[in-house]
Amino acid sequence: MERDTADVTVGGLLKASGVVEVSSPLDVAALKQDLPAAHLIQFNDPLTDDDFGALGELTRSFPDVELRAYGVYGPVSLDFLRHLPHLRRLSLDQHCLTDVSALSELLPDLQSLVLGETHGMVDLRPLRLRGLRRLGVAGHRRGLAELVNGNPDLRSLSLRGLPVDQLLGDVELPNLEELNLRLGSINELSWVCRFQGLRQLMLWRVRGVADLDALARLPELRWLWLDTLKAVERMPNFSASRNLFRIDLDNLSSMRTEDALAGLARAEGLEELGLYQGRIPVTALRALVGHPRLKRVALGLGSARRNREASTVIDLPSPISVYAYAQRNAVY
Repeated sequence: MERDTADVTVGGLLKASGVVEVSSPLDVAALKQDLPAAHLIQFNDPLTDDDFGALGELTRSFPDVELRAYGVYGPVSLDFLRHLPHLRRLSLDQHCLTDVSALSELLPDLQSLVLGETHGMVDLRPLRLRGLRRLGVAGHRRGLAELVNGNPDLRSLSLRGLPVDQLLGDVELPNLEELNLRLGSINELSWVCRFQGLRQLMLWRVRGVADLDALARLPELRWLWLDTLKAVERMPNFSASRNLFRIDLDNLSSMRTEDALAGLARAEGLEELGLYQGRIPVTALRALVGHPRLKRVALGLGSARRNREASTVIDLPSPISVYAYAQRNAVY
């Protein structure tokens, strides 16, 4: 899943999230202390060349720490990456980024790449990366199919603002375990069933999603997160989804019938459920009463009164937050 860095504090490691914000002049002593517990180092304003050199030396023993460059509302150069040839994980969220062709030469062993939104679309065709295990792309279409097809060992794929099945219609990703789709569209949800090894699936404001029955044909699915899908009226029959452990449903405004959750009752392995901001009737929760394995339920039904009513139907402790669960169970 995408990592939440909204609570980062500038100047040091935020122990709870393992994020280090760096700037020039680089505090070498502090960074040495923070690195063993860090999973992400990030900067807004580019460092000096000497500081990038020092950062490269300090991270040489931590090649799996992700580096994130963000912001920068001026000309962007990736030349700083010559100091970090050992880097395996990179995230670029730079508004004025226009060219990523240098990545193939500077970071040939890159395993994780996230390309955020930019002022203009970035051409991915020059990329010759062939060892990616994780890929995140926000809006960049040109060359996306070639990049994905050139990395058949991808385990995690995140796409934002794209017509996914039109761009990647016949892609084969036999090792894909995590798929995150945000905004954009999908014509046929059955396209997702191409990836029979999927363990985690997120759909957030994806146009074209209404009937969820295809999702019940993913035998390895363990976690399903559905958010702001306005046409979805009910959950499918998950009786064949024996590995389904957790489901989070957020702002599914068309789920208003008493049988909307009946399909979840058939998911025999379900242990955790989150219901947030929906208009689902409280009586729909009756379908889950007596579920043999359900242990934790989070209820956020829009008002304290509705939450109290729901707790009289099903009263179980809450699971950890959806964001904490996403970070804890990140595939890559």
